[in-house]
Amino acid sequence: MTIQILDRAEDDLVQGFWFYESQRVGLGSYFRASLYSDIESLRLYAGIHRRVYGSYHRLLSKRFPFAVFYTASENTVFVHAVLDCRRDPAWIRERVRGQVRPAASDLESVPPGPVVSWSCRLSWVLCPPSPVPLGPWSLVFWSRCR
Repeated sequence: MTIQILDRAEDDLVQGFWFYESQRVGLGSYFRASLYSDIESLRLYAGIHRRVYGSYHRLLSKRFPFAVFYTASENTVFVHAVLDCRRDPAWIRERVRGQVRPAASDLESVPPGPVVSWSCRLSWVLCPPSPVPLGPWSLVFWSRCR
């Protein structure tokens, strides 16, 4: 089973990372590892989670108040959104259905770091092992221009 994290879900993960990193140094990395672990569990448990908003399944994170919204086909899981459950339920429903884009103010609040310019955005990629024990592969940020 393969897992594809769509661009909008990547943006959600980046925003969550920076939110928790601004709360305490290192907490963003813990958030990243925790959510990656939850998403990775979809390799075994895809499709068993409660269906919400039509055809979307909702996986609740074990450590953070976040939900992973995904669809599953025979061989692939598509992660559509990773959202904070503390937000307005109506906003979450519209966002999952694709009717709401992230606010510009949300994107501007991302602190400068590996981003080269505003035409670039942060993305998740698989790369060689990191100091954080996540298994043989771990997620890190890098800059990717469109």
